[in-house]
Amino acid sequence: MMTKSEILAIIMLLALSISLAQWDMVDMGTGGGWMRGLVVGPVKPDSRVSVFAANMDGNLYEFLWEDSVWSMTNIATFYYSVERMCIGNVKGERYNQLYVACGDTHIYEFMWNPDELCWDQNRIETPHRWNADVVIGNGRNDGIERLYLGTEDYVYEYTWDDTGWVIEYVGSTDTTYGEWIENLELGTGKNDDTIRIYVSCQNDPDRYGVWEFTWNGTEWVREPVANMEGHHEIYALAVGEGRNDGITRIYAGGNQQKLFEYTWNGTEWDSILVHEGESKWSIAIGNGRNDYPPHYRVYQACHDGYVYEHTWEGDSWNTVAIGVGIGWGLDNNMWGLDIGNGRNDGIIRVYAGNYDRHVYEFSFSASIFETAPKPDCFHISAYPNPFNSSCEITVQEDAEVEIYDLRGNVVTPIPTSRTDADHSAEVSGGSASSRGIFIWTPNETIPSGIYLIKAKTQSGQIFTKRIILIK
Repeated sequence: MMTKSEILAIIMLLALSISLAQWDMVDMGTGGGWMRGLVVGPVKPDSRVSVFAANMDGNLYEFLWEDSVWSMTNIATFYYSVERMCIGNVKGERYNQLYVACGDTHIYEFMWNPDELCWDQNRIETPHRWNADVVIGNGRNDGIERLYLGTEDYVYEYTWDDTGWVIEYVGSTDTTYGEWIENLELGTGKNDDTIRIYVSCQNDPDRYGVWEFTWNGTEWVREPVANMEGHHEIYALAVGEGRNDGITRIYAGGNQQKLFEYTWNGTEWDSILVHEGESKWSIAIGNGRNDYPPHYRVYQACHDGYVYEHTWEGDSWNTVAIGVGIGWGLDNNMWGLDIGNGRNDGIIRVYAGNYDRHVYEFSFSASIFETAPKPDCFHISAYPNPFNSSCEITVQEDAEVEIYDLRGNVVTPIPTSRTDADHSAEVSGGSASSRGIFIWTPNETIPSGIYLIKAKTQSGQIFTKRIILIK
């Protein structure tokens, strides 16, 4: 009979599994440098969604889900690092364009050429060197999509008039203190149907770190939003409906390890602390769990290598970690972040780029108990889960399979023969053309806990699934 402490440990383990075991992580591929910029969206004429990621070495990659695996193509290389990117249709073309903010005094525009089956690249001059962010939106509320650039401590507007780009100065975060811009967002932050530009920046701790720019019909008006309560270097910014109550709010976080939410009350901005711990590099708002009706949550990529999910539960924020990169130390540092239908299957997933040079995909499963796999997708199943003595592990193609504990130690490799004396694991099937079925029976030296199944395909992709052992 189990002791009271053992029962409590199992209850805590099951509670933890609700936040961890429901998210599956896929390593989509790796580039040559720290992955910082990332965006998900359709650019090609067939409206197929791609995942674009860029690193500090100046390489731009396109990830496409094809034939049940991720393909990665290097579509451009720049001489300077890429910071952030956006997708939209500024020129009124039949399909979208991809815009890349680069540190070499340029914005780069990419359009897919369906006749030549290649990317057409155009270079747009910028007034300054350090281009931090570029976004697309109806900033003047006149129905015209424009391009907005944050560079050094200035904001510029780019309008396409069929002959070229018309560049206009929007404003500065602070010309006296040199508060360099980190992030731009457009949205109806004051819930009055007026779209505004919101800017986060590196600032003096006593100055404002988030600014708002409004077009009043004749000129741009700048107003402060928040000084982040004395914190500086506000890297992350998002505008959206994080509480699912019909109210748009602003979310901002940065190098001082706090994420704040700002709500306009009609006269001033009210702030609330959402999360504290680890620097925040990027924020995205979306229905990452594919709830119906949609339930939006706030996601953030952090310095500790984790992606966090924040859910408003009516009176407080609940935070869970949905996944972590495989790097160590400085090289495990999630930066780029976006949410979208990356596999073109109607399912929303979370995508993140890491300083470990990898791009990751996080998928939410509605239950920790096994459900039927989706067709044409690589899938790891484990049944039962949680389990007591034995767990049947199934993969859909020939793969190298290992089991890890949460500290990253290999508990056991799945054997290539039918029996394994150390861990009493059995294998059946598993030929190159058929599904592999493995039975893992941990011996008495392996304690209760959460374990990670890692499957590496012959193409080099890594898939993971969490399982729970309860003795």
